[in-house]
Amino acid sequence: MEKRGPKSGACSGSEAEDSPTVAIEEGEEKMNARVAIYARVSTVNHGQNASLQTREMRHFAEARGWRLADEYVHSGVSGSKDSRPELNRLMADAHKRRFDVVLVWKLDRFGRSLRHLVNALAEFEFSGYRVRPSE
Repeated sequence: MEKRGPKSGACSGSEAEDSPTVAIEEGEEKMNARVAIYARVSTVNHGQNASLQTREMRHFAEARGWRLADEYVHSGVSGSKDSRPELNRLMADAHKRRFDVVLVWKLDRFGRSLRHLVNALAEFEFSGYRVRPSE
């Protein structure tokens, strides 16, 4: 997610593809933007690995000249949990403008429910970020 200033974008894809699903940016997309990466896997013992998501998102960001601000990663955490510390930290850092772009592998990795997803995206938009396709 980006602040309106730098851009935010969303990519289409699945975990098997080479690009993240969503980027949220602040205004105009710019070179050297600060990027935050959010990744989550529900289980760690069924072949799921957050590093698969983060690696591809790092490549995606590097290809655009963006620099990594931080990574927010949950391993073995259900999306339905009310409290996800890394997601809470991401949202707090967005308010502090610690990054210009947020990359998320897939929207279902980000939102706890449809309601949570819509509210979180609205919160990003209110803070000046926008959601767009990355490609």
